[in-house]
Amino acid sequence: MTMVGHVSSSYYSAVLGHSIALGLIKGGLSRIGELIFFPLADGRVLQAEITDGVFYDPDGKRQSLISALATQPYNPPEAPRYESALCHTEKQTGTGNQDGHTASQSNVAQVVLHERKGLMQHVLRGGGSTSEEENKAFYDGVEATLGIPLPRKPCLSIVSENMQIWWLSPNEWLILSSEDFSVEARLRHQLSGHFSVVDVSGGLCVIELSGLQAQTVLRKSTSYDVDIRSLPIGKCVGTVLAKTQVVLRRSGEREFELIVRRSFADYLWLWLQDASQEYGLTIE
Repeated sequence: MTMVGHVSSSYYSAVLGHSIALGLIKGGLSRIGELIFFPLADGRVLQAEITDGVFYDPDGKRQSLISALATQPYNPPEAPRYESALCHTEKQTGTGNQDGHTASQSNVAQVVLHERKGLMQHVLRGGGSTSEEENKAFYDGVEATLGIPLPRKPCLSIVSENMQIWWLSPNEWLILSSEDFSVEARLRHQLSGHFSVVDVSGGLCVIELSGLQAQTVLRKSTSYDVDIRSLPIGKCVGTVLAKTQVVLRRSGEREFELIVRRSFADYLWLWLQDASQEYGLTIE
């Protein structure tokens, strides 16, 4: 069997019902559709087809499909199991550090750590057209759908009773809503033109840090100036905290929200927990 390349990674696709792989194949771009074979260490030989990089729904029909039912609130027949990356954390009420010493300055816990669970999170992109009419239609359509406007100024956030919208970058926003499964479908039904909306609920965690010493804990963990003059209420910034990329927002005078990738959530939680011990920590 002549060697023509190698596989760099492979993974089982639940959607397709079989494995897919990335590989480096000699002349691969000109051999799309051909069958190749992979010998395994146990003697078996697998057959695979060389495909284009975009092989699933290449025309985007599945993404653009909108039906009348899609605009209605989504209520799955069997509620999917939701398990946060921090589901193993336990509530804790204490005033001392791990060594049992009394927290300095006060006998009351001065830092509160809490995870906001059950939030739907969507990344929305749009409004970058060269046509002012298209941009206006986009912003008006979003406001009509969500009930609140998109923040247009950098690092600004807008909050309503059941929803928050954070500015992430030019023409990009993060929408947080309380278990509203219909956000994506309603936006797709309302908007037209060039836009993108992606559900990232399973990939991000929202951590709340509050208390008299919350700002002090952040100062130990990030180089960004978290003083209220630099980070006023409602401002959100992307920064590095404890060597982890986060989006940081001040929600109150002594309250902060941090959005972190799911894979880093446990590490960041433990970091904040350790950094807060000397002040007395409560985990809710």
